Amino acid sequence: MNLEIPKTSVFLDLKEHLYFDDDQNRTYILPNPEVMETDSTSKFVNYIHGIDDVRIFRRNDKGILKIKDHALYKLFKNIQTIRNLNKTYECLEVQIFLNAFDTVMPKHLKYDDHELWKRHYSESIQITKTSRKSVALLLNDLCEEIKFLTSQKEYKQQVQNRKDKSKNQYQRSLSLINELFITYSKLLIMRIDFAFKAASQVDIEEMKEYMSKFLKYLLTRKGELQDILGYIWKLEFGVQKGYHYHCMFFMDGNKYANDSYYAQKLGELWQHITQGHGIYHNCNASKFKYRKLAIGCISHDDEQARETLNLVLKYIAKVDQFLIEKTLIKYHTFGRSSRKQQKSPRGRKRLTSSEKNQRK
Repeated sequence: MNLEIPKTSVFLDLKEHLYFDDDQNRTYILPNPEVMETDSTSKFVNYIHGIDDVRIFRRNDKGILKIKDHALYKLFKNIQTIRNLNKTYECLEVQIFLNAFDTVMPKHLKYDDHELWKRHYSESIQITKTSRKSVALLLNDLCEEIKFLTSQKEYKQQVQNRKDKSKNQYQRSLSLINELFITYSKLLIMRIDFAFKAASQVDIEEMKEYMSKFLKYLLTRKGELQDILGYIWKLEFGVQKGYHYHCMFFMDGNKYANDSYYAQKLGELWQHITQGHGIYHNCNASKFKYRKLAIGCISHDDEQARETLNLVLKYIAKVDQFLIEKTLIKYHTFGRSSRKQQKSPRGRKRLTSSEKNQRK
């Protein structure tokens, strides 16, 4: 059983799988069969891992196989085919599914699997030249094998590694926010996505070089963006959008208020650094689209806004978005600024209202 996953790679952002329009910087959600079927497969495997009785079907009093777990059967039907799996992306759960599939299913289904999804579960499938087996029993066997594989130490360690990496990245992000709030009572927060025009054909090395130049420019140049206090970035990959960065930038909310304006200036700087090949999406310009806002001006003692910000940080830091672009095994995909901040003139840590109440 080969479950080896690259330790550092570019993870596909499934929930924000957007395509940038080259001229208007507009975004569109585009379907991708491999992404959708990988998502369905991952949900199927994770569901099995979390339950004890993994049979989809069981016999009734008359000995007839009937659906026992409708939710699990629906998850299986959502997969539709294995032919699109494991082509562009690496996924631990997909590997588990395919290993189990190879073990319990007739060999011909690996190359022509339509029978498994199209036939009614009571119908049978040719197993050997002289034997057949019902779809229901085959699916029960598949689920039992997946349960066995996900109970192995190797799989559990891979899952734990993802959780540990997510936790580490979240803690690094949170520490930056806390450091800034010690010095600044308000933060102006901008969220921006950076990418490239499809025609530019920029590879991963060039993408990272441009981002390095962009961040260096922020640290060394004067002008409207000289007061950027810190940043967080995450590198991801989309089939249509290619390599792209999700970024958060922070300014002093006591001095600056127009977050959309400064986010636009950051986007224009990206276009300048990339010599016109780069494109950007200004999240601050369309706040109404976001159900949970963690952009704009946030005060250090606004606990609800701080909690929402923490949720956003957890999402950005999250590693178990399960899809990994196969060709990448050596790149850092997450970072934050490390610029030393000036000490607070107040000389003591600012407290939230809940912390103040605890000290009373």
